Amino acid sequence: MDDRMLKKALGLEGAVVTGRSESGGDVVVDAGPRSRAPRRPACGRRCGACGTMPPGLWRAPDLGLSRRFVRYAPARVECPGHGVRVEAVPWARCAASRMASAFGGRLAWCAAQMGEEAAPGLMRVFWRTVGSACGRACGEPLEGEGGSLP
Repeated sequence: MDDRMLKKALGLEGAVVTGRSESGGDVVVDAGPRSRAPRRPACGRRCGACGTMPPGLWRAPDLGLSRRFVRYAPARVECPGHGVRVEAVPWARCAASRMASAFGGRLAWCAAQMGEEAAPGLMRVFWRTVGSACGRACGEPLEGEGGSLP
């Protein structure tokens, strides 16, 4: 699968694919934002980075029988109005969610259509993850969101 199709299938249109690897049936796609200047999570303005976080994995929509993940090391940015935060990640609602927006939306839709027994099994997640996706889809702020550093 070429990078254009992969990015569309995983909801990574605002990103650059830099590599892929497979381990135990799971596929990890290495990605990064198109621009080198990271965006502030609260206001969306571009700014300079003041360090990076360790690489993290975001769950992306499955393709076939393999689970897909996006790996990226987000930058830390300093916002004059909000302090030091983790940059806005283009494929996720927030850096702390660890769920790509495309996956979270699909998960919330499945939960609404199927109920609490079927959705976690189909999407291969725990019910708590379904609850988080539904909360994000409804726009409710969840604990740990906002991109601030611990």
